Amino acid sequence: MDEADKLLNKWLCSTSEERYDVVENFLLKAGFKKVHDKGSHAVFQHPLIKEAFKQFPGYFSRDFHPSGDLVIVRHKIKLNIGI
Repeated sequence: MDEADKLLNKWLCSTSEERYDVVENFLLKAGFKKVHDKGSHAVFQHPLIKEAFKQFPGYFSRDFHPSGDLVIVRHKIKLNIGI
């Protein structure tokens, strides 16, 4: 089991907070690009998610943004992980 799988399993089984830098590194390794980072909000995009939404919009929930944006709101340096 690699580090990414360990983190995902930890997040699935836990309601505790995670440090922002751990989440950011996970996303960057998974192919996301940070497109905005100002104040408490960081925005990441993944090009494959954006393309998949264009081709298969019915498979995504209404809460999904078509741009492929993932917005993370930081509270201090911790995040509540809820997968």
